Amino acid sequence: MTIHPTAEVDATAHIADGCEIGPFAVVGPRSHLGSDCVLRAHAVVGPDTTLGDRCTVHPFAVVGGDPQDLKWKGEQVSLKCGDDNSFREHSSVHRGTVQGGGVTTLGNRNLIMAGSHVGHDCHIGSLCIIANNVMLGGHVVVGDRANLGGGAGVHHFTTIGSGAFLAGLARVIKDVPPWMMVDGAPAEVRGCNRVGMQRAQMSEEDIQAVLESYRMLYREPVGDQESTCAVLLERFSGSETIQSIVDSIRATLCGKNGRALENQRTHDKTVDPRDR
Repeated sequence: MTIHPTAEVDATAHIADGCEIGPFAVVGPRSHLGSDCVLRAHAVVGPDTTLGDRCTVHPFAVVGGDPQDLKWKGEQVSLKCGDDNSFREHSSVHRGTVQGGGVTTLGNRNLIMAGSHVGHDCHIGSLCIIANNVMLGGHVVVGDRANLGGGAGVHHFTTIGSGAFLAGLARVIKDVPPWMMVDGAPAEVRGCNRVGMQRAQMSEEDIQAVLESYRMLYREPVGDQESTCAVLLERFSGSETIQSIVDSIRATLCGKNGRALENQRTHDKTVDPRDR
């Protein structure tokens, strides 16, 4: 373990073996750094933040900052990250809020590029790439292997499916099913993430099934999405990939995922939280 003399590490923080903490880095109260983590100069790990093994926080990144939510009144909330995550310069990942469950989570092997922001109560899977200046509002869910292009903005409570691809500067205001590619402002489904499927070593049979589901759902729809989902399940019976796409669409349609969750919040949105 190496801690630079100018670094500020709270006495209640736990630093595992093999960690390197650089000049003027900060580790907040009750935080936990797994083995072989590296904090570059001026990196900040906030309070109640857990980093797994071999995570790297680059200069001026803030991992575990206070939530940017006016309802937050100083409650003890947390951020939990898995192993092998990299947080590049000036990126920020905020802790959760009591109203959102109290915790923001990241899985393993994610790359959070420079200037990007992960809002409070977000839940990010594993093997995701969040490119420069991406903006995730609060309560966003991102599945494994999703790729979010530079400058994309994702509205709070939106769900991004596993393997989905967001084009650069996309304005995403509704859920994106697994393995679909979206572009535009507002973003619409434009294709499938074939490269992502190949990198995930998906079988050619499953890739063709996803391409066909895209055609039936978006290119040449013959009915509503629910009836199309039923046809897909019958045609590709036993395909876990098609099942995941159908489950995603149905969860959006019934309000289990996505923007509909915003309407389930119980606080009075007509009152400024600062006035409560």
